[in-house]
Amino acid sequence: MRAGIRALSNVDGALICLGDMPWIRPQHLDALIAALDPVEGREICVPLHAGKRGNPVLFSSRFFSAMTGLSGDVGARQLIADNPDLVCELEVADTGVLMDVDTQEALAARAPAAAD
Repeated sequence: MRAGIRALSNVDGALICLGDMPWIRPQHLDALIAALDPVEGREICVPLHAGKRGNPVLFSSRFFSAMTGLSGDVGARQLIADNPDLVCELEVADTGVLMDVDTQEALAARAPAAAD
């Protein structure tokens, strides 16, 4: 994530997408992008399903400096916790934003649920 953020220039924000979430849909990304509005105080856009936060997360460029200083496996989760007034949660109708897979078996077992 740090290398990707450092490589950006002249952008309003960055979607942080996880590689193990195969059911993320274009409409999830489109909704997050449409919601980003720093003037309105929406600088971190997070998808929700059934009240649970998921991924990907869109961060405005305001957070790029802080993101390049992060380390470990926590990602930018602390930035979300530290800035609740700048978080915009978007309810999505399917479970794809919550579902990650780490093995072929998990992929096969969870595939039917992605249509939820």
